[in-house]
Amino acid sequence: MGTSSHPVPLAPAAACQDPFFSMPASGVPVHAWRVIRWETDVPLGDGETELLPEMLQNVFSMAGLCACSVPPEADHVVMLLAHTAFPAPVHADLAAWLCVYQLMDTFLNRLGKEGTVQISRAFQDRAAWESQELLPLADWWNLVSPISPSQAHRFRDLLVTQIRRGRAGSLEGCVHRILRNVEDPGAFCAAFVPVAAEAVWNQFPDFSVQQLTEGLSLNLLTRRPREALSEWISSLSSLLSEPSASPSGPDIRRVQDLILQNPSLPYTQERLAHSLGLSPTYFCRLFHAQTGQTFSAFLSSARIRMAKELLLEGSHTIQEVAEMCGYPNKSYFCKVFRKHAHVSPGAYAAAHVADDPSLS
Repeated sequence: MGTSSHPVPLAPAAACQDPFFSMPASGVPVHAWRVIRWETDVPLGDGETELLPEMLQNVFSMAGLCACSVPPEADHVVMLLAHTAFPAPVHADLAAWLCVYQLMDTFLNRLGKEGTVQISRAFQDRAAWESQELLPLADWWNLVSPISPSQAHRFRDLLVTQIRRGRAGSLEGCVHRILRNVEDPGAFCAAFVPVAAEAVWNQFPDFSVQQLTEGLSLNLLTRRPREALSEWISSLSSLLSEPSASPSGPDIRRVQDLILQNPSLPYTQERLAHSLGLSPTYFCRLFHAQTGQTFSAFLSSARIRMAKELLLEGSHTIQEVAEMCGYPNKSYFCKVFRKHAHVSPGAYAAAHVADDPSLS
């Protein structure tokens, strides 16, 4: 299966230290390797990178061992996953898919950071990690999944229709009918898990990966795929039938207006989500769905726009500008500013003064 997106090369070693240097020692055989790159709109702050090793080992424990490296600008994390579980490619790919979504939830809930993910296909020679081409998560899954994108779209729409009509109890019957014509249930059932998860997220974006997969046994899926998929779909039906499950969500525009009126306030996803009665994960998915931007990108853009205006006034120090824009830490402000403007605050101000003598 092809993809319309062009793969991108991994950052060179000069920009990111070889993560093999921090790979935990293990005598467990490695079935394959995989590179994952998570990029954030807001750079990681001091101390946050220290949490990464433990976080990543917890997130990727179902698939294998994971090591990471972070460049000086701390605007992305390069991870190297050693697949020590699920030798079959289709199950390894599913484990990676689940881990990556869990990774995004973990970064959001523990660090308050949103980001985008690119991922490589599995490879055998660990010395070749730098040469791996990375694809956006959705494009990568379309490439490795044994279910074609058109089939996945049709199956997803079928499940979404049942969920939207309040027929969660009929999901298991739908899946059984789909499986009747499947020649290789092992590969198909594993690839069907993301289809079903995305169908649920279409109507219930507040559910986390952990909630959705609570009734899913990957070990059973490798041995008795039809039984494992049936049990999981049954657990999903029960989850969606709970009184607390609600597909509706509030209008996020008042959050946008609040930020634009005063970008300097100490906004966090957790506080805003709580004020709306939402989980942080649901808030971020809802914000992106309604605005086309991540919350952190929108907030940073508003703050940097304000910072640029203050810098051009020429009456404030960089420390003062940072504090006035909601960044008590000057070095962190400079890191975020450079991420968005591609120059330091001082260089930005100096360049514009040189362009406009009236500012000097």
